[in-house]
Amino acid sequence: MADVRPDPAPGPALTRDPDDDYVIHLARADDAEVIVSGDADLVEWDEQHPPVVAPAEFQTRLSKS
Repeated sequence: MADVRPDPAPGPALTRDPDDDYVIHLARADDAEVIVSGDADLVEWDEQHPPVVAPAEFQTRLSKS
């Protein structure tokens, strides 16, 4: 399921890619449990809050629930 959410307020740089920072700020603003992405900058992001999960891993998690 997906929801359309308003853009988050600008925040500090968190990764090497400003577009990825947007995704993180959006996820945090809406209390996302995970970010589903295979993007290298997100996957290699040290803080991992919320955690970044590869699409295949997320699909496996969904099939187990």
